[in-house]
Amino acid sequence: MIGAAGAAMMLPLSACMTDQADPPPAAPPATTAPAVPTPSPTAAPDGTIALATPHPITVLEKESRGDGPQLCVGGVAASLPPQCTGVDLLGWSWEDVAGEYDDRSGVRWGEFVVTGDFSLSDDTMRVTLVETDGPDRGPRWPDCADECEQPTEEQEAIAGEIIRDHVGIYSSGVDGTGAVRVEVAYDDGSLQRELDATYGEGVVIVESILLPVEE
Repeated sequence: MIGAAGAAMMLPLSACMTDQADPPPAAPPATTAPAVPTPSPTAAPDGTIALATPHPITVLEKESRGDGPQLCVGGVAASLPPQCTGVDLLGWSWEDVAGEYDDRSGVRWGEFVVTGDFSLSDDTMRVTLVETDGPDRGPRWPDCADECEQPTEEQEAIAGEIIRDHVGIYSSGVDGTGAVRVEVAYDDGSLQRELDATYGEGVVIVESILLPVEE
């Protein structure tokens, strides 16, 4: 399942992706898009799962909002100061990263590798480790170069339906390889199974932005 607190937001996914929110027609048959394995870490007694960002991600806190810092898994708006939507961070301290963030117009932000205990029930993460360095972010979606497949109306409708009918979806669109790709903070496999049952296996690929901590 995914947390119920994440705000749905449509984002441009790549030069080969299109987002739509029109009512969908009947689902198309399953395609041959490659499946993405869903990690299955063991939950702690309190139901949380140890997860981490795979690369530095923006942490942002807007003082006027008053509800604390967020891990911007939903992307960052290119404004100054920036804006974002994402996972609420518990136990975050700007003092621990002094000198590693910007502060302007009542907004603090910086990029960090964050590890913590993620709650599936409310889309929050209790911070256990913060690092200022990490690997560069790789391509967000498969690079189809000049051989991109054009999205069909059915695929665009599915992408729109998913983001309209589910909370906690940060992006939903059609990639250039013939699949609908959906991004969430973390899926324990239940969302992927639900969408497979609805649209057929391989039609929709759910990708988790936060990954299990390697033991």
